[in-house]
Amino acid sequence: MILRALFLFGILAVINIPVFAQQLVLTDSERVVVGNSMGYWRDTEDTVTIQNVSHVKFKVVQNSGVPNFGFDYAAYWFRMEVENNSDVTDWLLEIDFSPLDHVDFYVQDSTEHWIQMTAGDLLPLAERDVLHRHPVFPFTISKGEKQLIYLHIKTISSVQVPAIIWSQKEFAQASYHIQILNGLFYGAIFIMILYQMFLFFAIRDKITFYYVLTLLTMVNVVSFFQGYSFLYLHPSRPVWNDIFAMFSGPAFLLFSTLLTRAFLNLPKLNRWLDFLLLGNMIADVVIGILMFIYFRDISYKYHHYFVLTHCLIALVCAGYGVYKKYRPARFYMLGWISPFIATAFFTMGNLGFLSVYLSTSNSGIMVGSVLLMLFISFALGDRWSTLEKENQRAKEIELEREQKEKIRLEEEVKSRTIEIQQQNLDSLTGTTNY
Repeated sequence: MILRALFLFGILAVINIPVFAQQLVLTDSERVVVGNSMGYWRDTEDTVTIQNVSHVKFKVVQNSGVPNFGFDYAAYWFRMEVENNSDVTDWLLEIDFSPLDHVDFYVQDSTEHWIQMTAGDLLPLAERDVLHRHPVFPFTISKGEKQLIYLHIKTISSVQVPAIIWSQKEFAQASYHIQILNGLFYGAIFIMILYQMFLFFAIRDKITFYYVLTLLTMVNVVSFFQGYSFLYLHPSRPVWNDIFAMFSGPAFLLFSTLLTRAFLNLPKLNRWLDFLLLGNMIADVVIGILMFIYFRDISYKYHHYFVLTHCLIALVCAGYGVYKKYRPARFYMLGWISPFIATAFFTMGNLGFLSVYLSTSNSGIMVGSVLLMLFISFALGDRWSTLEKENQRAKEIELEREQKEKIRLEEEVKSRTIEIQQQNLDSLTGTTNY
C-alpha cells in the first residue's frame, strides 16, 4: 500500500509540474538551432505580461523542426532555458522569418530585472536593437550560467518561429555568406530584367513586356519574405509592409496570367482553361482590394491558396499546349514545375502543415524563381525561333507562289501572243483570198 501510494503521489507530482522543452546548451560551435526546444503558450486574450507569465503552464512543441502554428490572430508566448558552456558571453537570438508583426524579447539582467527588446515589421527598422532584416536580439550570459528567455509574438502573418542562437562573430560570418548568395540571385534577376527591357524596346513585343513585369513582381514577393524590401526600400515606413503583403501576390498573378494567356494564345487554345486562369487571378485581386479596405481584418492565407492554384493552372495550360503540339510550350511547362513545387511547400508551411525549413527556405524560393526565369527565357527564345521559321517558311511559300504566278503569266502572255499572231495571220490570209 505504501509503495502504491508513493507511486500515485509521484504520478500526480509529475502531472502538476509545468512541462518545459529541453534545455539549450551553448557550446564552442557558436551556433545553436533552437528548433522545437522551447515551450509555448497560446494567449487568446493577449492579457499575460512578463510579470505573470511564470505562472503559465507552457506546452512542448509537438511537431519536429520549429514551432509553426499557421495563421492565427492569437498571441503566443515561448519559453527557453539556455545554459552557456562556452567562453563566449555575447550572443544573438535570430528569428529567421521576416513577416512577423510584433516580437518582444525578454531576458533578465544581473539584478533579475526583465529587459525587453522589441522588433517586427510594424516598427521602423531604426527601433530595432540590431539593424537586420530579421528580428535579432542581443543578450549576455556568462560561462556556466543559466538564463530564461521569453518571446511574445503577435502577428497576422503565419506564426513561425525558426529561432537560432549565434555568437556575434559566427552571426557576422554567416550573414556575410548569405548576403553574397542573395546578391548573386538578385543580380541575376535584375540583369535578366534589363536585358528583356532592352529587347522589348527593340521589338515592341507585348509578351516580352509581360515577362518583365512578371519578373519584377516575382522578385518583389521574394524580397518581401526575405525582409530586403523593408531593409532597403522603406525602413522608416513599416505600413508599406502591409501594402506589399496585400498586393505582391495579386500583382504576380496578374502579370503572369497576362504572360500565360499571350504566350500560349490561351483564349484560342482552350477557353475553359482561360476562364479558369482569369477567374483565379481576379479573385485574388479582389481579396487584395478587400484587405486594403478592411485593413488587417482579412487573413493573408487566402493569397497562398490563390497563388498555389495559379501555379497549378499555369502548369496545366502549358501541358495542354504541349499536347496540342505547340513547341515553345515545352519550356514554358518546365518553367512552372519548380514554382508549383516551391509554392506547394511554401503554402503548406505557412498554413502550419510543414516545418518552416521545408517551406520558406530562402534557397527553395530562390531556386524556384531562377528556374522559372530560365525556362521562360528558353520558351521565349524557342517561340522566336519558331516564329522565325514560320516566317521564313511563309516567305518561301510566297516566293513559290510568286514564281508560279510569274510562270502562269508568262505562259498566258505567250499563249495570248500566239493567239494574236494567229488572228493576224488569219486576217491577212482572208484578205489575200478575197
